Amino acid sequence: MSDNADDDPAPAPGSARWWLARETDARPSRQRADGITLRRILDAALLVLQEEGADALTMRRVAERLDTGAASLYRHIASRDELVVLLVDDVIGLPKSNPIQATDWRQRLIRTARNLRGHLLQHRAVVPLITAAQMIGPSSMRGREAVLRYLLADGFDPETAIRIHMTVTHFTVATVQLESRLGARTASERSQLRALFAAQGEHGLSLVSDHAELFAAHESDTEFEFGLAALIHGFEHLRDPPNA
Repeated sequence: MSDNADDDPAPAPGSARWWLARETDARPSRQRADGITLRRILDAALLVLQEEGADALTMRRVAERLDTGAASLYRHIASRDELVVLLVDDVIGLPKSNPIQATDWRQRLIRTARNLRGHLLQHRAVVPLITAAQMIGPSSMRGREAVLRYLLADGFDPETAIRIHMTVTHFTVATVQLESRLGARTASERSQLRALFAAQGEHGLSLVSDHAELFAAHESDTEFEFGLAALIHGFEHLRDPPNA
């Protein structure tokens, strides 16, 4: 590794080094004469993503939405990759709901997970982009702070509290990512899925075939609630002191 920082490659957008550099950037933030601000860019980008899809999310297309040239955007954002990272973090921070009032850590954790899942399902177009953003931006950091605060207050040690937060967050995001893909949602699609499972008996998969109805009746909401309940049940035992 070079001792000269100037020889290091530019940090990847969304990486810890990139966010650190962004936070320590001393350039003044001001609105230019053209009226283009980062806020307006992100709002326009979200509209492009929701209405036209990820492939259409380019600096040029966002600029067209703002009735300006791409050069105006590059004064605020260096690349599409940076745009994606900033947009994902911005969307994660969009909920303006009231703070969770439950006093029990279990209910707070459940409601936190449900709120995150519901919010992401309302912004399905953003979900495939989450992996590029790593969820370590300012909005995600505020979420971490809130969860750790009530877990630590309820007796979890810091290491366990962090692991609980990461586990529940990753579980929640993963279920939304899977649900956002093509799946059986209509009665016709479920009927076809049932037939597919039932046909597996011809390939020697008798258990899959015998339980075709259960497989086809599977609901993502049920899966999420079952998995979350199982996690909470396991977490309860992590609060017990050793050898108690």
